[in-house]
Amino acid sequence: MSRSVRISDELFEAIKADAEPFRDSIDSVLRRWAQKAGKLPREDGDDQESSPENRIHRRGRKRMSLMAPHRWTARELMERWEVDVAHGLYSREGVWYGRLQAFPGAYFDSNGYIVFKTADEYHGCKQLQIKKNVNVPEGISKIEGYKRMDDDIDE
Repeated sequence: MSRSVRISDELFEAIKADAEPFRDSIDSVLRRWAQKAGKLPREDGDDQESSPENRIHRRGRKRMSLMAPHRWTARELMERWEVDVAHGLYSREGVWYGRLQAFPGAYFDSNGYIVFKTADEYHGCKQLQIKKNVNVPEGISKIEGYKRMDDDIDE
């Protein structure tokens, strides 16, 4: 059974300082402290069991890790993947964007990108539902010309 506990800001900062980014939750840090103090037995596979990928809420959703994952920007991905465009926008899933304002322009998702060389090419793309914002129901990865990158930025 899980319980909710209020902790001071000071204790939270201590927990955060001892956490491994992208790996630990508050529970896993406290568990590690209790095991070091001899209050809890160490179990084989403990590290794997407490990894964020394996912690599931009763509702079936993954728990949030203590440290939030990096939030990428289009500018960072333009530099990382050496994409030279006048305007770029990023959406993790690649399905919802603002409108491109300058060309060449690119939409980025967590696995790659699509470049639109001209406004005509952009507005003529059948997979884009351009209104106030842009919906891409099947994702940008389904658009011809999508460039899939080898490095997974979500890891």
